[in-house]
Amino acid sequence: LYFLIAGPKYRTIADLRGTTLGVSNLRGGSTLLLQKMLGRHGLVHKKDYDMIEAGGTPKRFAAVKTGGVSASVVTIPTNFQAVDEGLILLDQAPRYFAHYDFSVIAVNTNFARSHPQAVVGVLKAVIRATRWFYQEANRDRAVDLIQRVVKVSPKYATLTYDTLFKELKAVPPQAEVTEQGLEPVIEIMVELGQLPGKIPPLQYVDDSYRQQALKALAAR
Repeated sequence: LYFLIAGPKYRTIADLRGTTLGVSNLRGGSTLLLQKMLGRHGLVHKKDYDMIEAGGTPKRFAAVKTGGVSASVVTIPTNFQAVDEGLILLDQAPRYFAHYDFSVIAVNTNFARSHPQAVVGVLKAVIRATRWFYQEANRDRAVDLIQRVVKVSPKYATLTYDTLFKELKAVPPQAEVTEQGLEPVIEIMVELGQLPGKIPPLQYVDDSYRQQALKALAAR
């Protein structure tokens, strides 16, 4: 869920040629996503643009606003605020990565084996909460929750909800981890040297606890 924002004078991605972009760190996953996005438009790092470390989303947003960098990627809901403040939304990662496991819930395998009911309980809660968010009848309460927890205005909370749960359907409704979602993550980890080579995506997934959670919820 990364969105490419730029200063007002950069109207297209081609306009970024010869400029410096802000990133969280030079070898981070979001940085490689940015490079892949720009690569789809023919721009290559070092040849066509430079990058500097600018910090997390708030700092990258500030760097674009002040002109310290030409562009950067930010997350929801900063993308909406950026547009409202006169910056340009040039592109967004979901256009190129329809499935991407940006964040997951992981558990130590030894703990899971010795505390199976705790793991199943957490997954039951996650599934129930996610289902609740997807129900249109809960939209107003969900927006209020986003506003209070994320500490954003009602406008940005509403846009965040609609983008995540109506437009992109970005949150797996049953807490599932899919092969399609893990494949691009593994590819990026290989490129970053964090894995020696491509591996079967589901090698790191044990779905048995989630299946127990689904069975328990169905029996209620």
